[in-house]
Amino acid sequence: MKNKKLIGIALLLIICGVSIYFISRNTEENIAQEKPTIKLQKKMNTRKTSKVEVVQEKNKNTHKREVASTPASSVKWKSALLNNLNKSLASISATATVKPMGAANLRVGNKLRPVQHVLVSVNKGKGNVSSYEAFVNPKTGTILRTWNQTRFENQVPITMTLKPFRP
Repeated sequence: MKNKKLIGIALLLIICGVSIYFISRNTEENIAQEKPTIKLQKKMNTRKTSKVEVVQEKNKNTHKREVASTPASSVKWKSALLNNLNKSLASISATATVKPMGAANLRVGNKLRPVQHVLVSVNKGKGNVSSYEAFVNPKTGTILRTWNQTRFENQVPITMTLKPFRP
C-alpha cells in the first residue's frame, strides 16, 4: 500500500516538474522575441527612417488638386426612358408617363451607384392604369430595378344572385 502511494506521489512530482520546465521555457522564448539584438535594432532603425523619408518626399512633390465635380443629372435620361417604354408599349397601344421621385444611391457590390427614383405609369386606355416604382440609370435612362407593381385584371365582374335558404 505504501509503495502505491509513493509511486503516485513520484508521478505527480514528475508531472509538475515537466510542466514547470515547459512553462519557463516558453516565457524565456517570449522574452527573447521581445528584445531584438543590436544588429536587428540598427536594421529596423534604418528601415523606419527610409520609409519616413520616402513618405515625406512624396508629400512634398504632391500638389493639391481640385475635386472633380460630377455634372448635374440632365433630363436626357427621362426622354430616353420614355422613348424606350413607349416603343415597347406600342404593340398593346398603351402609353407611359414618368414622374421623378428624387435621386438615390443603389449599392452594387461594395460601391454606391447614383440612380434616379421614378414612378412609371402605364395607361392602356379606358381607365386601365397600372404603375410601378423603379431605379433608373441617370446616364442612359435604363431601368435597373422595379418594385410596387400594380396589376389590374380586365375581367367581367361576376354577378351573384342570392336566394334565401328555405329548408
